[in-house]
Amino acid sequence: MSPDFDPYRILSVGRAVSPEQLKTAFRQRSRLAHPEFGGSAAKLAEVGLAFEVLADPGKRNAYDQYLLNPADPAVAARWQEAWLAAQSVAASQAPESFGSEVDQLAAKLGQSHAVRVTSGALLGLLIGAGVGLLGAYLTHVGMPMAIAIGGGIGLLGGTWAAASNSA
Repeated sequence: MSPDFDPYRILSVGRAVSPEQLKTAFRQRSRLAHPEFGGSAAKLAEVGLAFEVLADPGKRNAYDQYLLNPADPAVAARWQEAWLAAQSVAASQAPESFGSEVDQLAAKLGQSHAVRVTSGALLGLLIGAGVGLLGAYLTHVGMPMAIAIGGGIGLLGGTWAAASNSA
């Protein structure tokens, strides 16, 4: 049990937080803590653990009682038990890696590996498609070379996306 662990602080909620507000705060903090958005796996795990403590009424009550009376051995033991249970649940829900769900789905489908779509690949595809559509529009209004340029850039964007996807 970490002395720095404060689920209310981690999720940026007050002690009187409702279940709906708690879910909203958890989603917001999870996004901020996610490695793909500048966070880290450790921070994301901490957010998950904080949610696990506050979402379960028994664990939340044990934590709140511990805050009121940390010197009481019975209260401390109850919080220790709730803490260990929360860690166990949070660990069982955490994926082994952030691509593990994709790998499991691919295995179910009988594929040897899964293609992982990165934000860079999506950006490349969107830019390529947008430029290609712009070229098609310009050709439609009477600019014949625009389709070749737009299509070439669109193909380049798609190729870049595929290359960044395989990396």
